[in-house]
Amino acid sequence: NEEAAFNWYLKAAHNGNAVAQYRVGLYCSKGIKVAIPYSESAIWFHRSALQGYSKAQNRYGVCLEDGIGVPVNEREAFQWYMKAGKQGHGSAMNHLGWCYQKGIGVEADQKEAAYWYKNSAFRGFSKGQYNLAWCYEMGNGLPMDYKMATFWYECGAERGHAASQYNVGFSYEEGGIWGVERDGKKAVYWYRLAAEQDDLNAQNSLGRCYMDGTGVEKDYKEGLKWFMSAAEQGHANAQNNLGWWVHSKSQSFLWFLRAALQGLSCAQNNLAWCYQEGYGVKPDQKQAINWLQSAVNQNNLYSKTHLAWCYQNAHGVPENNKKALEWYQDANEQNHIPARRILGLFLKHGIRTKKNPKQAFRYFMVAAKKNYELAQFEIAMCYYDGIGIEPNPEEAEKWLNLAS
Repeated sequence: NEEAAFNWYLKAAHNGNAVAQYRVGLYCSKGIKVAIPYSESAIWFHRSALQGYSKAQNRYGVCLEDGIGVPVNEREAFQWYMKAGKQGHGSAMNHLGWCYQKGIGVEADQKEAAYWYKNSAFRGFSKGQYNLAWCYEMGNGLPMDYKMATFWYECGAERGHAASQYNVGFSYEEGGIWGVERDGKKAVYWYRLAAEQDDLNAQNSLGRCYMDGTGVEKDYKEGLKWFMSAAEQGHANAQNNLGWWVHSKSQSFLWFLRAALQGLSCAQNNLAWCYQEGYGVKPDQKQAINWLQSAVNQNNLYSKTHLAWCYQNAHGVPENNKKALEWYQDANEQNHIPARRILGLFLKHGIRTKKNPKQAFRYFMVAAKKNYELAQFEIAMCYYDGIGIEPNPEEAEKWLNLAS
């Protein structure tokens, strides 16, 4: 009986019992039907905190940081977190890490942030373990160490922390530098645990696994279900993925649009394609170029290559091979393989630049070794015709078979 329990806690709280005062604050903050309003939770947390009860000190810090029942006061919030953290309270230690990381109530200090996250993690606090893993992954306040990142993500994941579970899934999907063997089934296992806790990144990744058959049998309906769950909650990558996978052209366009409006550059590139081709929308070359430019402004390499193609083929803009060459070169300098192949064609045929068959061949080869089939075909043609390399029919056949 919640109401009866609350009344007993309230009686003890009025008699000065710190634990009871903390419990009354919890009842108020959780919105349980009691006679005291939600905003008064801060009063009870404060009374308990003044008696040195670490749980209350931490919760009162939250009230001050977020303005719950008291005016926002980040410096004072930090001080209460410190009081609780020095008593070994794991959540307070994690809050201290966050304060140092973001400069909340104290001057930002990434090494101090990592120090407090580590203390929180060793106390078994799952969010502290997740934040420590992130520090190792990003090299924030600690030397970058992907294996240690995976270790701490696993610690958080074992305690049910959804974002940690997602990251463990990602580690198993990628393998290699993350210190674990690539294992699609384990990736799906962890993605599912996180997805069932409504982690949107995990829902999107689980949807992709079902679509690709990574660690699970391909299942279009199941993949679509998980994409939809994340997309409807505003996850931009899931919205973009739905744009690719839904059968309805108009729905595809709308999902690309929703993701593009959130600033996702790959969705902006896809939306530009829809406007160019009239896919799910009336063709509009001006809109296509506008969305391409938005993606280019975010350094999306596919969009740079796409925009170069537009200039090359007078698609929505006047033909301008010089600008086309500039955009292809820009993308190529950032190791974009499709742009490298097209630059090879420019060099092969002398389009807006001097013919250079040997350099063209080198560009084709770099792209071909990345399993880019169009570049493999160009290598085959070079070997057949002796462009940039001595003719070699056997090599030509080999590369032609790879491209097919």
